[in-house]
Amino acid sequence: MNPTKKRTLLPLAVLSLVLLIGVIGCSKSGKVTGTVKYDGKTVPVGTITFHPEKGKAVSVDFKGGEFTADKIPPGPVIVTVSTANQRAQYKAAESAQKGGAGGLPMGGGTAKDMKGKLKDQGEMKEMEKMKEEGAKTWEELKDMIDVPEQYGDKDKSNLKYDIKPGSQDLDIELPKVEAPKQKPK
Repeated sequence: MNPTKKRTLLPLAVLSLVLLIGVIGCSKSGKVTGTVKYDGKTVPVGTITFHPEKGKAVSVDFKGGEFTADKIPPGPVIVTVSTANQRAQYKAAESAQKGGAGGLPMGGGTAKDMKGKLKDQGEMKEMEKMKEEGAKTWEELKDMIDVPEQYGDKDKSNLKYDIKPGSQDLDIELPKVEAPKQKPK
């Protein structure tokens, strides 16, 4: 074998080995994709959090009922699902759709009422942009399913799974929680 090839081959072999070890080391965490349903219905928006026994919790917001979460430490996890943040957005978007202030400046009002209050075209364009963003937010949230608070509590969710290294699918099925019965007076 040519001496030049030998000198080139050894560093390439070492580099390949280092890269292989690096790739194997990266796959120690889990990547989870899946869906979230409550009482058999897709939860369109929310936040899902994976709480491992060891390591940091991993949270992701999801839309369309589907989520992807990366870098979850392998092993047992408790999963929580919350719609609390989206609930506040829903209420603001619902108010805006009904003609309320919806976060508009200068005391609120409908777009028609606001036109007379605006000083220049820049403000008008900004208001139209806000209106478009509000409509987009409403479209994402209008079919929101409010998940019971217990599923957002690590100690009460009772959603336990085992995460493996690498990619995996996990569909979260949240059973319906019955409202507590009122005591007769």
